Amino acid sequence: MGWSCTKAASDTLRNFYDACRKQTGGQNTFKVGKRDYFIETDNIEHPDGSITGEIQRIATDGTSSKVDDFKIDGLSGKMMLGMKFTKEAANVESQKFLRHSAR
Repeated sequence: MGWSCTKAASDTLRNFYDACRKQTGGQNTFKVGKRDYFIETDNIEHPDGSITGEIQRIATDGTSSKVDDFKIDGLSGKMMLGMKFTKEAANVESQKFLRHSAR
């Protein structure tokens, strides 16, 4: 069984996925410097319509390890509780995301 969320949270997640596709070609994979990361959403229904999940770092051998959690607020759609980069990527247009990641 799936889960539902608010339109605000869904829009933020979609913006994040769009920025990832433009940067790396993957739906949920992104780069910070020379490191590769991905997000994985939890399969949890939240009463406030938020989206939660984990941020994973991909090692050179292909394994991954959790670096942080994230939450997309159901009311505001703002990314919270994640790396500064992840918050920025989800809340701005894709071009700013790409400029930020190239630093």
